[in-house]
Amino acid sequence: MAGNGLTLVDAINEVVETIGEFPMTGTAPAATGTSIYSRARAFIERESTRVQSEGWPENTEMNRKFALSTGKVDLSGETLDILRVRGAGPDSHRSLVLRTDSGDSDKVKIFDADQRTFDLRDGGGGSSRADVFVDVTVEHSFENLSPQLKDVIVAQSKLAFQRRLQGNPNTDLMLQQELATANRSLDRNSPEIEQPFNVVPQFDPMQQKQRQRQG
Repeated sequence: MAGNGLTLVDAINEVVETIGEFPMTGTAPAATGTSIYSRARAFIERESTRVQSEGWPENTEMNRKFALSTGKVDLSGETLDILRVRGAGPDSHRSLVLRTDSGDSDKVKIFDADQRTFDLRDGGGGSSRADVFVDVTVEHSFENLSPQLKDVIVAQSKLAFQRRLQGNPNTDLMLQQELATANRSLDRNSPEIEQPFNVVPQFDPMQQKQRQRQG
């Protein structure tokens, strides 16, 4: 049966090995414990959130629509944690971000940074909107990520873990190289480039001269 890269125990063992600890066996401990393996898991979970918040093909949903029946978009009830949003489609011109609404039980909502409001019905220019469109980055559990993204998370966790617990500058340099190697092999979101009509003049004297020189 095909695997899916590192298990959580594999990841913990890679992290603790950076400071000379022996690998663990059995199931992964909770991140709230005091053992070296629990601390390693805590580092992995923190770095997993940070890395995933950058947005990758496997955890980015493009042009997702949210209804504005009340004007506000409450994300606290989402199945997966949303780490980042960005205006998309008809709302791509808006500076939409995540913020905690202290006036509503600290719920996480989409905030319009241009208009300084959680009420998103005004899409700008006084136009009233029934929906809002955003690109969304969500957080998956470590086990459900691709092998390549796991490698980046583990490499970043190893670097942070060794810096906090040992601080060996030579080891730090080697771990930076491992992180750079893992990062290069990972696919990224493709830019959305739309080619408009008529971008090159039909008769361009400069281009004609260049063709003559090349000929």
